[in-house]
Amino acid sequence: MAVPKPPRKPHFAPPVIPQSLARTMKKVPRGVVVEPEVRSRSLDELKIRITKKGVWVPKYTKTRGGKLRRERAAFYPDLPTAIRAETHKIGSVEDAGLRCIGLLGSVTALHKDIYENWKGKSEAERRASIQQMRELRDVIRGDRELSARSPIDRRIAVERLDKALADPRGGELPAMLIGVRNDLIARMGDLTRQKAFLPRRRQVLAGTKAMLDSSAFDMVDQLGELLKAAGRPEKLSVMERKELARRLWDIRDRLKERRAEERLSKTAYKHIDRAAVKFLRGVELQEAVDLMRKGNRAIAAHTSRYALLYPTRLGQVAKSGDPRFKTSIARNQAKLYHGNLEYWLSEAPPGERLSRAQVAEHLEAIGRVFPVSQFNERMKKAAESARRGDVESAKVAIQEAEKTLEPPRQEELFDEPQK
Repeated sequence: MAVPKPPRKPHFAPPVIPQSLARTMKKVPRGVVVEPEVRSRSLDELKIRITKKGVWVPKYTKTRGGKLRRERAAFYPDLPTAIRAETHKIGSVEDAGLRCIGLLGSVTALHKDIYENWKGKSEAERRASIQQMRELRDVIRGDRELSARSPIDRRIAVERLDKALADPRGGELPAMLIGVRNDLIARMGDLTRQKAFLPRRRQVLAGTKAMLDSSAFDMVDQLGELLKAAGRPEKLSVMERKELARRLWDIRDRLKERRAEERLSKTAYKHIDRAAVKFLRGVELQEAVDLMRKGNRAIAAHTSRYALLYPTRLGQVAKSGDPRFKTSIARNQAKLYHGNLEYWLSEAPPGERLSRAQVAEHLEAIGRVFPVSQFNERMKKAAESARRGDVESAKVAIQEAEKTLEPPRQEELFDEPQK
C-alpha cells in the first residue's frame, strides 16, 4: 500500500542568496530572492540623460523570461523635479513591498485552508473560500486595470487567479495558489532590488545637481571678480589683458564640459570666448566687458531655474540695473519654489529639508528683487503663509506674484552674439 505524501508546507519567508552565488547559477530558481549588489554608478551607467530640454530617466519592463527591457524614459523638466519624483518612487516601492508581505501571508493561509480542509467543506464554506480568492485577486490587481506596462509578476498572478475563478476545481487550487505565491515572491525580489537601486539613482541625481550648482556659482563669482579687475579696460596693460583672456578661456572650457546644459554652454561660451579674443587683441575693450557681463548674467539666470539663490545673492541681483535680468531671476526662483515648496518642507530627506523660517526668508528675499512692486507684496504674503505652514496659500500667492512680472521673451539673456 502506497504511503501518502505529507502535506506540502509553504514557507512564508522566501530564501535570499548573495549575488556571488547567483552568478554561479545557470538559472536562479523561481521563488528565490537575489540580494542586490550595491556599488556606485554614474549618469552614463544609469542611462540618465540631462539635456537642454530636461532630464530623461529610463524605465524598464520585466519580460516573461525574467529579463529587463528598457522601453521608455520618464521626462522631467529639471533636476529638482527628477529628484522629487525619485523620492516619491522610493516611498512607493517601500509601500508595495509591505503589501507583498501581507499578500504572501494571505496566500499562505488560504493555501493551507484549501489544501487541508477542501474535501470536508460544505458548499457554503467552499463559496466563502472562492470569495476569498476573488478578493485576493482584486487586491493584487489594484484599483487600475493592468496593462502591458504593469509588473509582469502581478499580471501572471492575476491571470492564474482569473483562470481558477472561471472554473474552480478543488484539486487544482493548492497548486495554483503556490504559483501565485511564487509570483509574489518574484515581485518582492524585484522590489527588493529597486529598494537598493532607487536611492543610489536619486543620490546620483542629487550629486549631479550639487556639482552643477557649485560649478555655476563658482563661474559667476569668478566672472564677477574679472569684471572688477577689468575696471577701466583701456588702462589695462598687455600682460593684464593676456591674463584676463587666459582666465576667461578657463571659464569657457568649463562651460564646454557642461553637456547637460547645451543652450547655456553655447551662448555663454560664445560671449566669453569673444570677450577673451578682444582682450587679447586689445580691440573694442568696452564691448569685451559688456560680453563678459552678458555671459555672467546668462549663467546666473540659467542656474536660477534649478538652484536656490540665497538672500545674499538675491541682494546682488536686486542691485542690477538690468530689469530683464532681474525679472528672469525672480520668475525662475518663484517657479522653483512653487513646484517644490511642499517637498522641501515635508517630503525631502533630512539633509535637503528646509524649515518654515528658511523658506519665509528666501521668499521675502526673492520679493525684494523688486522692492516697490506688487510682486514684492505678494511674495511677502507667500512668506507669511509659509511661516504658518499653510503650503497651499503660499503656492497661490507665489503664482499670483509671478503673474505680475513681464512675460518672458525667447531671446531673454540667451541671445546669440552677432558675428
